[in-house]
Amino acid sequence: MLTIGVTGGIASGKSAAMRCLSELGCVCFSADEAARAVLQPGGSLLQCIAFRFGAGILKPNGELDRSRLASVVFTDKSARTDLEALMHPPIVNLLLAQMDSVSWDFPPTAVVAIEIPLLFETNLEGLFHITLNIEVPPEVQLARLITRNRLSNEAASARIGSQLNNAQRRDRATHTIQNTGTISELSSALSTLISRHNLSRDL
Repeated sequence: MLTIGVTGGIASGKSAAMRCLSELGCVCFSADEAARAVLQPGGSLLQCIAFRFGAGILKPNGELDRSRLASVVFTDKSARTDLEALMHPPIVNLLLAQMDSVSWDFPPTAVVAIEIPLLFETNLEGLFHITLNIEVPPEVQLARLITRNRLSNEAASARIGSQLNNAQRRDRATHTIQNTGTISELSSALSTLISRHNLSRDL
């Protein structure tokens, strides 16, 4: 089983890459989806977050108000550190369980791709055979984030600045794909990457 850790800066096109990987036959999981799974209303993790950041961080229906939480953690480094300390252990445990289920339920030729935006920040690269960094130029990243999330230039820059920069991710990743072309070009690059690694594992 080949495991791929997929990362990249915010608004770099990680979700598009994951859709391509799924279409190429990979078994795909996401840290963001895992986060939603462990943040069930009434659950212990959400209660801990509400205790740390205040009950106002929850919507009237008990769900997490993500936009309000984001406005706090992207302007306060200590708050972001506290949130990560609460969130990361249950997310990682769920991702490990998902990977383990694939090893039991799928053939040895299966390729598992897991999207983890903070892969290197959380030092999780050791879980994977290869790590893939999806990258776009900083000016493209900023423009995409402003448009997608309807943020000010300042707010978008703060979110980008909370992560490693392109050069830092590139230095730590085993592979980097520049996501500046079409979806077809991105899919082709991903297909070539998988084929090359599967061939080397067969030798």
